[in-house]
Amino acid sequence: MANPIESLPRVALAALPTPLQPLKRLSAALGGPEIWVKRDDLTGAGGGGNKVRKLEFLLADALAQKADVVVTGGAIQSNHVRQTAALCGALGLACEGVLNEREFHNYFGVLMIAGNETTRHTISHGMLALMEHPEQLQLLRERPELIANATEASRPVLRKSSTVATPLSTYEKST
Repeated sequence: MANPIESLPRVALAALPTPLQPLKRLSAALGGPEIWVKRDDLTGAGGGGNKVRKLEFLLADALAQKADVVVTGGAIQSNHVRQTAALCGALGLACEGVLNEREFHNYFGVLMIAGNETTRHTISHGMLALMEHPEQLQLLRERPELIANATEASRPVLRKSSTVATPLSTYEKST
């Protein structure tokens, strides 16, 4: 009997098969048996794992439907959203990650109190700059090859800005 999953559209995105790796020191520390781990972190797309395997089917379906944008959602720093965006880019699809308003505000809160200069200044002011200049965000969406240079060139300017001077309430929508 044929495997039903083999009849589904699939685009090869994962580096498969992933290797098995012996854990010699752990096996020795436990006095045996020999322990091995399946390295699904090596499937590709920034951390890999089962998300890449799932996206092989989801993105094949998007391509079959002639989609040009994939919309996905997740929490702040979502591995799923990050991997979806990376793999969409590899396939020439646009990707939009959706956060609810609470997640968005919580992210800014974390950035404000994180204590890490790069996080507080570079990332938050980069996001703020793109929010204040949506035409620049649109340009980066249309020409993603500009992102690396835009990020590198703006880093010294963004780091010199202070995020603490402007309270979060300034950015809340008025109701």
